[in-house]
Formats: sequence, C-alpha cells, structure tokens
Amino acid sequence: MADNGVCDSDTCPRTELPMYCVTEDNSLPRGLCYVEDFLSWSAGPARELLLNRFALLVSFIMILQFHLMPLLAYWCEKYKFTVGAKVIRAAFGHSRKSNFFRSLGRHIYILNIYYSGALEAMKVALLGSYEHQPFIESLLFAFFESLFVYHLFRYLQKRRYDYEFQEAKANHQNLDEIVTKFADYSVPWGFATITFIAQFMLFSVFILDMNGDENTHCRCKMNIYHWFAAVLVTNVSGHDESGGTFRQAAWNLLWTSESDEFKVKEYPVEGWSRWFYDGTINAFCREVLLCLAPVALSVTDRDDLVKDCLAIFFISRMDDIEPKKIEDSLKDWREQRMLLQSRAFDQTEVETGLGQTSQAEAASGLEGQALMGE
Repeated sequence: MADNGVCDSDTCPRTELPMYCVTEDNSLPRGLCYVEDFLSWSAGPARELLLNRFALLVSFIMILQFHLMPLLAYWCEKYKFTVGAKVIRAAFGHSRKSNFFRSLGRHIYILNIYYSGALEAMKVALLGSYEHQPFIESLLFAFFESLFVYHLFRYLQKRRYDYEFQEAKANHQNLDEIVTKFADYSVPWGFATITFIAQFMLFSVFILDMNGDENTHCRCKMNIYHWFAAVLVTNVSGHDESGGTFRQAAWNLLWTSESDEFKVKEYPVEGWSRWFYDGTINAFCREVLLCLAPVALSVTDRDDLVKDCLAIFFISRMDDIEPKKIEDSLKDWREQRMLLQSRAFDQTEVETGLGQTSQAEAASGLEGQALMGE
C-alpha cells in the first residue's frame, strides 16, 4: 500500500539499500553494493528529469517527428533541398521516421500524466478545476494519437509519397498473410471464441488491478529504472513479441477470398465475430497494454519485474500463430468443412438405414401376428 504522506510530499525520500548492503558502521561493502548505492542516489534526479514541462515538450517533439518527417522529407526532395533530404534519411532511415522515438515520447507523456505535478498545474490553469483520472487520460491520449493523428498524417503522406509502402515493397513484405487465430479460418470458430474470452478476462484483471493499485498513483513508489527497462522491452515487443497487430487489409482480402465453393462472405456471423475478436484484442487491448505496461511495471518489486513483464505480454500473444497465407488458411478450412459435411452425411445414412430396418421389422411382426390370429 502507498504511504499518502510520502506520495503527497514534494520530494521523495531516497530508496533504502537492500539488507546485504547495510552495515553497523554505515560503510558500504564492495561489489554490487556500489551499484545499489548509485541506483538509490540517482533515482530522485532521474525521476525529476522526466517529470517536468521540458520533458513534456521533448515528448511532443519525439511524437511529432514520426508524423511530420515523411512529409518534410517529401518537400525537401520535391524542392531539391538535397542536404535536408540526406540528413533526414541518414537520421531516420528509408521510412524517414523513428518509431522508437515515437514510442519513447508516448511513454514519457503517459508517465507525466500519472506522476507530474507540472502537467496537473497546466490542466488546472486551462480548465479551472481538474479531477485527476490518469488511467482514462492515458487511454484518451494514446487512442487520439494512434487513430486520429496517425491516420491524418498517413492520409497526407499517401497523397504525396508513401515511404512506408515503398519500404515494405522493397523488403518483399507479404501483405496477404495472417498472424492470429481469429483471422485463421482453419482454427475452429468455437476455439477462437474461447481464446478471445480468456484473453479479454486476463486483460480485464490487469486493468482492474492497475486502476485499484495505490502504488501506481504515487510518484515516490515509481522506480524510474524499472520504468525505463519496461519501455525498452515494450519497444522490442511492439513489433513481434507482444502479439500480431490488427490488419484490416488482411480482413479485406479474407472477405473477398474464396476456396472452391466455400466463400467467407457466405458466413457473415462467423466473419464479423472473428473480426470483432481480432480488433478488440489486437487493436484495443494490445494498444492499452503497450501504453500502460511501463507504468504498471515501474512500481513492481525487483524480483517480480521479469515475471510480471512476461505475464503482461503473454496476454496479447495467446492468439498468435506463425504467418500463414490466406489461401492456405481457406484451403484448410474448406477441407475441414467438407470432412464435417461428409461425416454428417454418413451419420444421416446410418440413421436412415436403422429407421428403415426398424420399420421392416415392425411390419413383419404385425404380419406374423395376423397369420397367427388366422
């Protein structure tokens, strides 16, 4: 439980050293205790370095470069400003932007939503009165940036030159692959439903626990080094290790695909439910986990950090499969349905045969009774 007196204070006390570093004469044993002492001493300054107005400004710049640099690179190339174009390409690569800096900027801003007094003062000055709701505010910020800002600049970029598409084309990226159980029609519909329920229940438990944990609302309980480690893990896992992303393009191909006489659009209930499962888990839940995981992990104990990190990202990986071609998935789905239909046909034949046999036996029995009566 968080200590309200500590949480409400302007300065946080220094983190206590572990027991193996505590001596009677207050001397510091050699070895890893020097590392422990440095981490304890630098935690306060590192925390203040990230929780201020300057850090907020830097986080906005990190986010904006992801959206603006492709357009700026296009204008530099269009108007023959070769020096600027070369500098942007050298700094950000072929796509003219850095997703790492964007992710780091998002996490710094969310960290300030939870723990920065400067951000709260700014909101009070703008709104007059302010009720601190860090969880809701973090979600609103993340989805505003991920949906509205992202798609706006992607639209502006595509009308000029889409570096991201050219990069995918250069790398021969397969756009007709699926990476989740929900989009793989060869995975039974019932099993996909159970997977979705399990994932969403674990996600709900994570959200309820984090929202009710007083430590995540106390800046002095936040370990800045745990947070930074979680940010790095999140940036790595954001590509693959945290599960496949929701891909609307794959669903568009699925909806128009067919395998012999089996067409996906002829099964709308199953199709829309699978699409809902995929969008809920891999668009909404995955985004929330990637945004809030560093804050949740920043208040965990050191011995629980690795376990909690693996557990959080396991939630969004439960529906993962190896990349699979859409046509291969539909081919397996068609074979499964044909097998089920053949089994149902065989069962109907057996039941029909048994019924005819019973009727014949009954008729012969009645005839025998009639003969005996005569």
